[in-house]
Amino acid sequence: LPTLADFERTKLERQYIEDRIHFAIAGVAGSGKSSLINAFRGISKGAASAADTGVVETTYNIGRYEDPNPDRSRFVWYDIPGAGTASISSPDYFNKQGLYIFDAIIVLFDSRFVDTDISILKNCKKFNIPAFIVRSKSDVHMKAIADEKREALEVDESEDEEDVRSKEREVRMKRIDADAKGWYISLTRQNVKENLKKAGLDEEQRIYLISRRTLLRIVRGQQVAPMKLVDEYELIKDILTTVKGRR
Repeated sequence: LPTLADFERTKLERQYIEDRIHFAIAGVAGSGKSSLINAFRGISKGAASAADTGVVETTYNIGRYEDPNPDRSRFVWYDIPGAGTASISSPDYFNKQGLYIFDAIIVLFDSRFVDTDISILKNCKKFNIPAFIVRSKSDVHMKAIADEKREALEVDESEDEEDVRSKEREVRMKRIDADAKGWYISLTRQNVKENLKKAGLDEEQRIYLISRRTLLRIVRGQQVAPMKLVDEYELIKDILTTVKGRR
């Protein structure tokens, strides 16, 4: 366990300010941590004050970003280098990155919920730090599922099929996006739930499925089509409720 001296040294290194609320975005390399921070701050990637983003891990040093929104001026977001890289092994990730000093931690994953994520959550429990499990790039994943289902229907089509079957296919085509969204939500939550149970963690912990683009529009106060929404509003609300109770 880190000593009191470790806490003080890490707070100094991270520029921890007592009256601020410090969020760490943590997870494996390439999960979209920088993009999520930009969205939470209402900033498009490429802006002068944006966190660097990329297909591969672009963050090797911990990035510190204050929130420019006047309503969230006490928020500070930290972009934590990805675990499992050559320089940082998964078992050392939590302590080496000083995650024990943060007020809340977002455990972010993209394609797979892995042992590194479980390790972070176990340490959050040990240090009594609120943790949010978030799956990123949900719009991309839902589109991939919809495209696959759409292609399967198109391949199955034959010229001599009955009109009734043609009408059934047309109805199914119109429902593909909604069906893909439901399938994606159900499969993701079930998979994470099973992994949490296997690790001896709370299997009922909420999993938030989000899209950076949708979250950015919400933070900016812009309208979002219902079909594009998953858990973005709930994530924002629960984060605000949780940190309010800690400070």
